[in-house]
Amino acid sequence: RLRWPADTAPFQAGYRLETSADLQNWRVLGTGQLLGLRNADGAPLGQPLVALPSRPQRYLRLVWDDPARSVQPDGATLRAQPAGTAPQQIERSATLAAPDADGGWVVPLGGPQPLLSLRLTGTQGTWVLPVQVQTRTSPQAAWQTVARSVFYRVDRGDAPADTAPALAMPLSASELRLLPPRGTALPPAGSLQLGWTVRTARLVWAAQGEPPFSLQVGQAAPEAGPRPLTDVVPDWAREQSRLGRASLGAFTAQAEPAAPALPPRRLLLWAVLGLGVMALAAVTWRLWRQGPTDHAST
Repeated sequence: RLRWPADTAPFQAGYRLETSADLQNWRVLGTGQLLGLRNADGAPLGQPLVALPSRPQRYLRLVWDDPARSVQPDGATLRAQPAGTAPQQIERSATLAAPDADGGWVVPLGGPQPLLSLRLTGTQGTWVLPVQVQTRTSPQAAWQTVARSVFYRVDRGDAPADTAPALAMPLSASELRLLPPRGTALPPAGSLQLGWTVRTARLVWAAQGEPPFSLQVGQAAPEAGPRPLTDVVPDWAREQSRLGRASLGAFTAQAEPAAPALPPRRLLLWAVLGLGVMALAAVTWRLWRQGPTDHAST
């Protein structure tokens, strides 16, 4: 994040960010725009952020596209995030429809969403668009401004266009509105797209009982037991008519299969085993009979 003196004349300057490992050979990492403008009422509109690469670089430098339109910063602040602390997130986007009666673009998010950042991009032309980011708690509530930012797009022909960095905005919202100042020249209709990053939700609970587990949402006192099919399946009567029907047929008792006869080889094995047991019993009995007689003669 760059800082420049408060009395600096309004400016808009493009730049390219370069990196080097030896201060001799430089390669381009990306391009962007820095803005220091003012509204019609004199309120400042600035874009001082320079997006740095996620991978570490040894040397970085900022090179102005046109030095005559540049500004000399008097300071910079590094905004870093420790490794491993980035939350799991999901990227979503929507094309902006026609503005409402106040000239703002309304974007429903489909329910409360834990937002992390916003990004406004376009597909046509070069433009600078200052906006107020607004939210409201219900369709009947008044809009509340939660942030102000300047989004832009600079067309570079065949090269990728320059766009503003994402606006960090950690809050929960179910509906957004981007409201530009009245009289602002707007980009072509249907060319704007709003992207937002949502923090993924994680549910942790102490598992008790046997799975599978079920999650019930929106009930102060969840009902026990299964729900009726009429509550689970919309228009159950019509859906039931489309299903096949099953009915019981005539009962016919089946005869039990006869026990299979033992094969001759198995009978022979059982006979040999029986004879062996009998022979072992005879030898044991004979030894038991001879034992006391031999001891008495001694």
